[in-house]
Amino acid sequence: MKIIIDFAIAEKCQTVECEAIDCLGKTNIENLLNKFNFVEKYKVENYWGKSCPDFHCKECGQCPCVCSMRKFVKVL
Repeated sequence: MKIIIDFAIAEKCQTVECEAIDCLGKTNIENLLNKFNFVEKYKVENYWGKSCPDFHCKECGQCPCVCSMRKFVKVL
């Protein structure tokens, strides 16, 4: 993550955005994002189930998937 942030700074980016998967209340990379001071901007419930209703998710085990997407942003 540090390499990505350093690259974004070198390229004069203003923010770095990251999407995380929230499965049954647990977010896959939340600890990493907290370590680098990302802030959650929003959450979309059942994100993948809505766009791919026939998809059987390995994370939640359901079809359609009930996992959510959480968008995090770090201002540089």
